[in-house]
Formats: sequence, C-alpha cells, structure tokens
Amino acid sequence: MDNRVSEFLYTDSVVFHVGYYKMDSQQIEIIDENQFRKFKPWNGENIFLLNGFFNKDDDFFNKEEHSTLDEILTWIRTNPAQYSLKENDIQFICQRKILVDFGTFESRAQDDGSKLYLHYKVCRYDDIIYISEVPQEEKMDTFSKKCCYAGITFGDSRVEEKDDTFSYIVAECRFKDITCLIAGDPDCRDDDGFIEINTTSERSFYDYEGWTRGWLQSYLLGNQKLVYGIRPVAEFTLIDVKIENVNDVRRKWGRSEEDTVCEGMLGRIHSVLCELRDNVPEGSTCSFTYKGEGECEFIKNNENVFLDMDYIQYLEDVKQ
Repeated sequence: MDNRVSEFLYTDSVVFHVGYYKMDSQQIEIIDENQFRKFKPWNGENIFLLNGFFNKDDDFFNKEEHSTLDEILTWIRTNPAQYSLKENDIQFICQRKILVDFGTFESRAQDDGSKLYLHYKVCRYDDIIYISEVPQEEKMDTFSKKCCYAGITFGDSRVEEKDDTFSYIVAECRFKDITCLIAGDPDCRDDDGFIEINTTSERSFYDYEGWTRGWLQSYLLGNQKLVYGIRPVAEFTLIDVKIENVNDVRRKWGRSEEDTVCEGMLGRIHSVLCELRDNVPEGSTCSFTYKGEGECEFIKNNENVFLDMDYIQYLEDVKQ
C-alpha cells in the first residue's frame, strides 16, 4: 500500500507515514492513526486565550518540543513491524522540530547584542547520521509567553478529549537524494486526516511569513489541515477560526510566492543535510551550530557516539 501523505512536486520531496506511537509515563505504546485526539469544530464561542496565564512559571514555557531522539530510537527497536532502516535507505534520524528550524530559523540578536544560533550534537553510526538538539536557555519576553500560552489554550479548546500524553507520527521525509526518519506530534485529527493548530493575529494571518512555520510543520508530517485561531493584533480574545488545506496554500500566497517560499524552506533543509553528510565521518561525534540561511559550523569531538546502548545492540543484532 502506498502510504505517501505529502508530495511537493517542485523539489521531488515526499512524506510517508511508517508508524505511530504514544508516550505514557515514559513508556512507548504503539498505536494506530485512529487513536489520536479528535478535532472539535468551533461553534463561535468566545475564548479568552490567557485564562490561567499568570499562574504559570518559566518552566511551563520550556516544554514546547516533546519528542526526543531516544524516543524515536526506542520506537525503531521495539516496533513489532520491525521497520528496516537499511531497506528504506534512511540517512538521517531526528525530531521534526530540527528540520523545521533548518527551514525557517533566522539568526537574531539577543539583549546583549550577540547572535542567537541553534546548537546540536550529531554522530554517524553505521552510515546513518543522528541529530540531537542541545538545550539552550533563551528567556522569552512577556508578549512571546502570552502568544505561546494563547496557542496552547486554543489548541486544548479544539480537541474532544484533553490529556497530558502526546501521540506521534513517525514519517519518512525524502528530499531529492536524502531520506530522513523523523517523529513529531500533530495536534489532532478529523475524518480527513491530521491537523496542526496555531494562533495568530489578524494582521499576520494575511501575511505569508506568518504561515511558514505552521505550513512546514504540517508538510513534514503529512498533516492535511492547518487550523488558525485569529485574535486582534494586541489582544488575546479569540475572534475567528480559519481552516486551510495544507496542500492548497497557493490560494493564500499566490502561485509565485508559494513556489519561492516553499522551495526556499525545503531547499534549506536539503542544503543543511548535505553539509552534515559531507562533514560528519563514520563513527564520529560533532558539535554543530546552525546560523540560519543554510550557514553551518562544525567542531569535531573525540567523544564516542551518543546513542543508547540498547539501540546499538539492536543494530548489531539486525546485521546477523
């Protein structure tokens, strides 16, 4: 069965679903696509998106990215379907967020004037490159926290059942001659497929730059729809909900802008992955800094690969 869910003809990129799992009490549970949270349509109700905001501390806002590299590796070695990395020509394994950052991140100045970059550890083992994000302390200003919290509130309001567990899609993403295995958590699904939920101001909704990250998040997992909660520019009360088909963004951007924007994001991902492929030798670990717009910097370490020993043993057993 052909399980492709996204296809972008301009760059020969395509996405396939290969599995689903759920994290519960630090344990991975294999699930199917019907066990994700269900989307609840908006009936016009007023929602104050900052209800409870002032009770949250900084730790609350450091939980945006949920999946980890170790979780993906655990899925690979415990998946009853015995997914084969070699047969599917997997060259990279990482979180979805990492590819999204490669495609959309712009270096920006911090308060002290220094540039903010993204830092990773990468290693190559058995000719597959693994990318792990290095945690960084980036203090969010109050407005950014409010925007983040508003998104969480709106997302929770649009699902039938709210819980504290996260369900993930495992997907193959093929960019021309490169194939990645990633995991990421869609917000929910309906009868048509998976959905990404975001909030934005009225002004940003009509500016394609306000859509780029949400579109790329959706494309990389094969999500079918983007749902946007619309609020006034400087306020946090829901005033409208818009639903867009991910594969029909040309209605909003116009064909030429779509080609430029989407090509640019997917092209930057391909460019960074090529840099990694060419600069990380077999059996080595590197520190890797991404400065935006495809600019990379490598520092080779004398460390052993950082993969879990159970996973390494699994790879050795598969060879026999």
